[in-house]
Amino acid sequence: MKPSQNYCEANLSKALTLLLDRLGERPFYMDEVVNDDLTVAHIYRTTWQELTDRELVTARNGIGCCRYQLTGSGWREALKLTGQLDAPEFQERFARLNTVLKSLVNGVLSASMSDGTPA
Repeated sequence: MKPSQNYCEANLSKALTLLLDRLGERPFYMDEVVNDDLTVAHIYRTTWQELTDRELVTARNGIGCCRYQLTGSGWREALKLTGQLDAPEFQERFARLNTVLKSLVNGVLSASMSDGTPA
């Protein structure tokens, strides 16, 4: 990797981390940042473009500004970058969510089998 690529990757990581920090505990689709916000003014337009090209953020053009929002892939990448994806707390929360989703699916399947309708 060339030095310029290292710098670019560092900028991408910084932007993703910043978006994740702003998000907190909210769902990833609940926050967006405007490119002229002082908290992100140091992030280059080319960095936002690269994140958009990699489909890690979505971009919405406004009047004189652009709004950026994490995608599902961007949220996951930010979690990986910050080490949160492998953290025991996150794994525990994910396991609980997985259990709930499985029980919901099993409940729907059980109900559809008992009344004779296909699942």
